[in-house]
Amino acid sequence: WSALHMLIHGGVAGAAGLVILVPEHSNVWAQILLITLVGHLLLVAMEIFRRHPTADGNAAVEKMTKGSSSRVFYFGIGFGGFLPMGLLGFELGNILLIFVAVLALVGIYCTEFVRIRAPQLIPLS
Repeated sequence: WSALHMLIHGGVAGAAGLVILVPEHSNVWAQILLITLVGHLLLVAMEIFRRHPTADGNAAVEKMTKGSSSRVFYFGIGFGGFLPMGLLGFELGNILLIFVAVLALVGIYCTEFVRIRAPQLIPLS
């Protein structure tokens, strides 16, 4: 799953970066951003709703969704995933597209920060 996560996040980050850096073609990059955000949220949903084969995997999901960093995780999903997807459904000017791109970047940062940190908080013994 990690390789797929990295591929999708590379798509989100690349499309968001190009929306910001190449505003004359931002509509094309916004469509790619929308598609990769859908992929990102599907992967996150699979990560938190499926049963993991190990107790540590299940404990990590518990820490992500109900632990001390869960607010950061849900902020990333809501304001960095669903909000940009919703806004991309409308005809937006370049300034709003840049705002949406920044939200998407913040969103993948927040979700990945928690996703990487949660397993490290599980005691080894």
